This record gives sequence, C-alpha cells and structure tokens, in this order.
Amino acid sequence: MKKTIFFFITLLLTPLLIPQSARGLVYFWQKKPQSERLVFEFQTLTSAPKVIRSNYRSISIKIPPAILQQEPKPAPVDLSFSHLVEKIIIQQSNIIIQTKTNAIGFISFWKKNEQKLYLDLFFDPLGKRWKPPANNKPKKTIKKVYTQKKTQSKLKKKALKIKKTNALPKANPQNLDKKQSSKDSTRQTPPPLKKQFTATGNIQNKTNLQNKKSPLFKLKAKIKRVSIENAVILRPIVKVSNQTNPSDQTTAQPIKQNKKPTSQQKPKSDSKVIQKKPSTTENNNVLSPDNATNASLPNADTPDFEDLLITAKAAIANGELNAALETLKSIINHPKLPENLKEDVYYTYANVLFDLYKDKLPEGFEQIVAAYERAINYNPKSLNVPNALLKLGYLNLQVNNIPEAKGYFNLLRDKYPYDPSVPLTYFYWGEYYFKHRQYQKSADLFQTFITKYPDNKVAEDAAIYLAKSLKKLQFYTQGLEIVQYIEQRWPRYYLKKPYFLLDSAFLYYKNNKFPQAKQRYLLYINLLPEGENVDIALARIGDIYLLQKHKKAAKKLYELAATNFPNKEGGLIAAMRLAEEGIYDKPSIKDMFSVFNRPYNLRPEKIYTTIIQKYPSSPLASLAKIKLAIWEIFNNHPEKSLSILKSFFDNPQKELKTKATEVALEAFTQILKKYLKAKNYNKIVYFVKTYPFLQKLFPYLQDEQKLLLATAYLELDKFKKAINIIYPILQKNPKLQSTKNALALALTLYLKLENWPKIIELGQKAKKWPLNKKQQEQVDFALALAYEKLKNINKSIPLWRKIASNIDTDAQKRAYALYFLANHYAKKRDWENVYVFSQEALSLFLEKAKNTEKDKIITCLKLLIQATSLTGRKTEALGWALELKKYLTETHPSWPAFQYQLALLYKENGDKNAWQNALKELIQKAQNSLYAQMAKEDLNIAKLKQQAKIFEAKKP
Repeated sequence: MKKTIFFFITLLLTPLLIPQSARGLVYFWQKKPQSERLVFEFQTLTSAPKVIRSNYRSISIKIPPAILQQEPKPAPVDLSFSHLVEKIIIQQSNIIIQTKTNAIGFISFWKKNEQKLYLDLFFDPLGKRWKPPANNKPKKTIKKVYTQKKTQSKLKKKALKIKKTNALPKANPQNLDKKQSSKDSTRQTPPPLKKQFTATGNIQNKTNLQNKKSPLFKLKAKIKRVSIENAVILRPIVKVSNQTNPSDQTTAQPIKQNKKPTSQQKPKSDSKVIQKKPSTTENNNVLSPDNATNASLPNADTPDFEDLLITAKAAIANGELNAALETLKSIINHPKLPENLKEDVYYTYANVLFDLYKDKLPEGFEQIVAAYERAINYNPKSLNVPNALLKLGYLNLQVNNIPEAKGYFNLLRDKYPYDPSVPLTYFYWGEYYFKHRQYQKSADLFQTFITKYPDNKVAEDAAIYLAKSLKKLQFYTQGLEIVQYIEQRWPRYYLKKPYFLLDSAFLYYKNNKFPQAKQRYLLYINLLPEGENVDIALARIGDIYLLQKHKKAAKKLYELAATNFPNKEGGLIAAMRLAEEGIYDKPSIKDMFSVFNRPYNLRPEKIYTTIIQKYPSSPLASLAKIKLAIWEIFNNHPEKSLSILKSFFDNPQKELKTKATEVALEAFTQILKKYLKAKNYNKIVYFVKTYPFLQKLFPYLQDEQKLLLATAYLELDKFKKAINIIYPILQKNPKLQSTKNALALALTLYLKLENWPKIIELGQKAKKWPLNKKQQEQVDFALALAYEKLKNINKSIPLWRKIASNIDTDAQKRAYALYFLANHYAKKRDWENVYVFSQEALSLFLEKAKNTEKDKIITCLKLLIQATSLTGRKTEALGWALELKKYLTETHPSWPAFQYQLALLYKENGDKNAWQNALKELIQKAQNSLYAQMAKEDLNIAKLKQQAKIFEAKKP
C-alpha cells in the first residue's frame, strides 16, 4: 500500500479533443459510464437547435443555414472507440449523427451561457420500434353515396369470393336486401334482435367492417364500436343444432373442408367444434359459420410474443420476478418465437434468474450460467455481451470459482476495454477480497477503481469499502483521507449509509481528531436513536472523554451504557472499561501486561470473572476469557491459562479465535520452557493430551516452539512424533536458523537411533547449506561416525583428521576424532601416531568426560601401554599400566588379561617381587581364568629355576 493515497485527480475519461479553430463550430465525443456524449460548441448560435430522430439510424440537429455558413467546418473526430456513433456529417442546415444501431435513445439539452449543445446517446431496445412519422398533409375528403343497389352488388361479389375461398354454405340472396343503409344510422337506431341467422348476413357485416377505416395502432383484438344493446354476450361454444332460433345460445357451425377426404384421410366428426373468439356485427349479436371460419385463418396457438415480453418487463419493473419468470418460460422455448425477439427474451430471462438467485447462491447457479451462455451464443456480437460477461464473472466469484471468474473478467477487459461494465470487475474483486478478509488486496483494487473511475455510479461504495479496508489494515491516516474525500464528494452519504458514520468516527478517533469523531458518533445516535449500535457509540464517546482526560464525563457515559445496555456489546465494553480504565478491544499480550502492571482499586480479574459467569453466551464473554487467560500468564500460571482457554475453544468466537490462539501459544511456550528446563518431559506430554486444542495449534506454532516440543518427544524416546515435527522444518529455507536447528536435532535423533544411512543422507543434503563453523563441525562429526560404523574408512578418516586438527572444536567431539584415529593407526601398527593420538584423546576424555566415557579412557590407556611397550619404553609402559589399574576392577572382563600384562611389565622392569605378587593376586582373584593358569605355570617355572640355581651352587 502506498504511504499516501491521492484521489483528487484528473478524470481518466478525458474527452477525445481535436485541435479546434480559433472561431467556429467545435464538437467532441465523450465516453460515460452508461452512455456516450457528443458536445457541440457554437460561436454564433444563441438559441437551442432542434434535435430529432430523422431515420432509423440517424439523428438530426436542425440549425439555421446562416449559422453553419458563418462558422468554419470543424475537424473530424476519432469515433473508433464509440459503440453507438458511426460518423457525423455536417450539412448546410443539418448536423447528421449516423448511429451503428437502431436500438438507441437520446437526450439533448442546451446551455445558453456556454453556447453548447449536449447530446447523450444510450442503448435502448425500444428504439428498434421507432418508425418515421406518417405524412400529415390533409387529404381531400370525397363524400361517397352508396345506393341500395350498388351496396347489394358489392356484397354479392364479396360473398361469392368468400364462398370460393372457404367453401361456406350457400348464402340466401334475399337476406342481402335487409342490410342497413349506413354506419351512422346503425348507431342511432339499432336494428331489432329478431334477425334470422344466415351466412349472407354475416358476410354483409364482414364487408361493412372491412370498409371501415383501419385504426392507427394494431391491438391484440379489434375494437368494435357498437351500442350497449348490440354488445355481444360471449358464451361457451356448444354443438350446433339444425334449428336456428334467435333465442337460442350463441353457437358455431362446424367448418367444412375445402377438399374431400381421400381414402387415406378419415373424415372428421361433425360433432367436433373449433372454438374461436366470436366477432360482433352491427345487425346481430350471434356468431355465424362465416365468422368462425374467418377466425380460424391465423394460427390460434401462436401467442403474441411481443405482448408477453412487454408484460414480463412490466412485472420486472414492479418487482414481480417470479411472475416475469413464468411468463418468459412460456415463450423462451417456443418454436415460433420470432428471431427479432429472441435476443431480448434470452437476456431478459437470464437477468430475471440473476436477480432471483444472486442472494441465494449457489442455488440456481447452473440455471443462470446456462441462460447467459445461451444468450451470448445466440449473438456473440450483441451489445449485451459485456454485461453478461460481467454477471458470469460475478456469479463465479460468489461461489469461489476463482479461475472461471478471472477468465470472464479478463475477457471483458480485453475484448471490451471501454465498456461501462469494465469498472465493476475491479469493484467485484475488491468486494470479494474484503469479504474474505484479504484487506490489502481489496484496498489496492478499490484504490485503482476510484483513481480510474471516479464518476462511476458505484464510486461512493468503492470509497467506503476502501476506507473500511484501510481501517482493517490499521492504516488509519490513509483511511481518514478517504473518509474526508467521501465527505467532500458525497456530503450527505450518511443518509443512505448511516452505519458508515461509526467507521468514519473511528478513523477520526484513531487520528486523534476527537471533536470530529465525537460529532459523528452523536450524529449517528441522533439519526438512529434506537439503532443497532447506539450502545457502541456511547462507549466510544466515553473513550474520547477518557482520552481527553475528562474522566468524570467518561465514567458517566460508561455507566450510562452499562446501565441502559447491560446485555449488549457497548454496555459490556463500558463495564470492562470501568475495570481496565483503558481501551483494549483487541487485547494483545503486550498491551494487557502493561494494563496489569497498573495499580487498581478493582482488580481486572473480578470483572472478567463476572462477565464470564453472568453473561456466558455474550460475545464479550469470549473476550473476557482471553483477557483472564492473559492475566494468568502475567502471574506465571500458564497451566491455569490453558484451563481457561479450553472453555473458549469448546465454543470459539470466530472474530477472537486468532487472539485466543496467540494467547494459547504463549501459554504453551512458557510450559515448554518451564518443564524442559526441569527435564520434566512427561509433564509436557501430559498437557498435550489433556488439552486437545493444543494439537490443533501445532501448525500455528513457531518453528522454535515446535523444536522444543520435538526435543521433549526425543527425550521420551518418542522418535516417530519427534521426526514428524522436525521433518517439515528441514524442507524450509536452509538460511533460516530454525532449519539449521532442526538439522542438528535430526542428527541427534538419528545418532540415538544409530540410523547411519539417514545421517549420511542428511549430511549430503546439508553440504551446501550456509552453516557456521559449529554447525558444520556437528555435521562432519555425525558423518564421520556414520562412515566409521559402516566401515567406510576412506571417508571417515579425512573427516576425523579435519575435526582433530581444529583446536576450537568441541572437546568431546575432538576426543572422539583422536580416539578413532589412534585405533586406525594401531591397526596399521604405526605406534608413533598411536601414541600421539591416544595420549591427546585420553587427556580430553579425562578433562571433559571422565565419568561418561570410561570405556574410551580404558582403550586409550591400553593403546599407550601397547605403543610404549612395543617400542622398548618399558618403564613408561608400566606407568600407563598402573594408571589403567585405577579404572579396571576385578569384575571387569579384561582385568585378568591386564593383571597378567602388569605382572610382565613388573618383571621386565626388574621388580620380581611385584611380578610374583601380581601373579599371586591374579591366581587368587581369577583362579578359574586362563590367565590364572598361566600365572601358576609362570610361578612354578620360576620356582624350578630358583631350585636349579641352588643345586648348581652346591656343586664342588
């Protein structure tokens, strides 16, 4: 997010201006969110010109010829980005605007002061119905006088013509004489109803109707002008009897076929009656067979699609979406739906589905998508396609189909970059991210929206969303800038969105503009005195007074809120404020520790406990639990803190779950440190088992905390659980200290398990890691030991030398390196190196690990005895042997061999008494051993030799 957001910018939708002459007519084109605008600027025209639609695809601006002759013709304007205007033609007395479609509407207005004509053009489907006005020149009226004879002659010809066409029953010519003389006489003196039912009479009435002048507009049914007495009574159609009595019910005769049925066609039953809408005549009120036949000529099953579409749109305008949907369903799949109506019907149907289900998604999702896809596929070049793409993107966004939503929105932006729907793609993305608490992304998108499209119809909503996003991100300074922008641009915004007053007041409050914040809180209370959040407004005003050091006023407001709204959030907040004497709506451990360090008359844990016990179902009870848990951590009781948090996690409040997790992690971390230090690993495992929510927190633990827990499992020989914690950390960036610590712990674990191949695998993996000297020595040591155990001497000896040569290496590790080198050279009988490495290893073992590495000390002493004795240094060898005697007891398995060797060293150094005593001790303490038997033999041989010397001495 940029540090400062500037919104007072020049409009991006800058008119496409062309350099104009110094004096003369100038015009330019503008793209508006919902329309396109043409502006004509005149220099000499003082009155408003007349703007009319002159043709299906043209609009004319009528201007006096003298005006256009005086003013130079303007330069042409680039209209390539226009969806509606094709070109502009300047004539002598007209300016013709040719459009790209006939589905267009326009509004014009004249600004006298500026001498400008503004012409706004917009897409309007009803514009397709426009027709040129009829010629209004007066016609000469010729009064025609029809005699009885001429009228009868024409009626006879008409009757014959109808007879040939429809094969009606023969007409009675006598009935033709009983016609009325004129239409006017019929109206004045209606004929009697006792008229005989004849076909000819019906033909006569039909002819009279045809002679009447056609109406100006076509209606669903023709209007018949008759007197009340002659109005037709419509009755159910029944079978026609042979008798024709005027007093009978109105009936219709069966229609005869023009052609006789063939052998393959079965004749229809005479009882079948075709029901048609009856027509009235001026002489009788009954239906004739002629009328029934004529009514059957158009297809009676074909509905009036245009009328039904208008009906559906009227229902939509009235908010009756279900009724509109039913009407559209009746025609959308009709095989006879006219091509010129299909597109309108398809999009209207899809839009109705969208409006019905947009707040119920995913219900109806597939229906809406299918409807829009059908509409788009019908005419991919339609002007409705951009809006359809927008809605398809919106639908997928609402059901979290992110790739599909991106596809539709990107297609709309790429293919229709200047369409009014494009800005809404940014708005919908911003709204989506805001609802999913990705406030940084939402803020960026709403900022882009307002910067690019400040005049859009949803710019106000975008600005409000931006302010809320910045508030959530705690960018209070930038958020206040947006609020001030909103208040200047839409000063009465709070009448439509009064709840945003709370957000704007909060941002003023966070920027220490307390008078403005208080003013907005009070305005909210005055606008909605019984509003949902009046209690919060009262509590916030109390906060302002408290920060202004008006403690008495703040206390009164807190008490007012707590008293009047004891069970609401504001009242409970006020009660907590009274205890804390501060504002801590989202408590952090650091902030609450500073609160708990203050001296209080009323200890905070009391009010927390009261809220938890008295209002356990209140959202504030969860906040009180978190604060009480922090209180226990503050008092070094992390165990109690976990116990309190257990009740929170049993029924967690979503908004505070993050804070509760932070507190639980802190309590668990303290437990880990406390009991690891005491080496009470079982206690750590006990807490993990007792509080199951801790196991769910493992993914949220920091890596260092995870390694502490892994250490506890390692010490308890729970190697599998330990490695499950360590292994994911090993996959992270090797530059992280936690990754390096995980490597060290993993090497320790595998050393304990003596899993030498795994150690080699880890060592190879860490070869190129940026390890410090100490970490590298640990890896080298583990690798050398693994190679040693696997008898890969060629790889182990160079590593041992590397470790041994570094005097800064850990003493124990260096002692091991020297020890293994001494053994290696002993096998090669290189006694000089054996002496050097074993003596230095012995020194380090005695200094650092006297009690833990006793076996290694014994081995080093044996190597020293062997190296000195074999190189002729008998006295030194005896000294190392006497040192070794301190570490070997009679119970040690190698004691008999050592005792025998010690005796030999005494003998080699000329101390026969010590030699004999050593052998006698060996015989006495290990009489059953092989070395005891050897000692007996040595003593016996020595005795015999002694006796032999005495015998030789006695000889003469």
